[in-house]
Amino acid sequence: MASDGALDLGDGTIDTLTDIGRTYRRAPSTAAFLETVRLRAAEHAEDDVTVTVLARDAD
Repeated sequence: MASDGALDLGDGTIDTLTDIGRTYRRAPSTAAFLETVRLRAAEHAEDDVTVTVLARDAD
């Protein structure tokens, strides 16, 4: 889940959310994904960005 501020992490279109999903799938861990989002937000976001990750372990 992400707030509308997450659109500021890209070009502002729904494609940004697709890119965020790809970023999550490529990240080695949830912590690494959140750090990537944090860095993007610090660089690009004009609004606040809220991201919630619900994940299940593969075990």
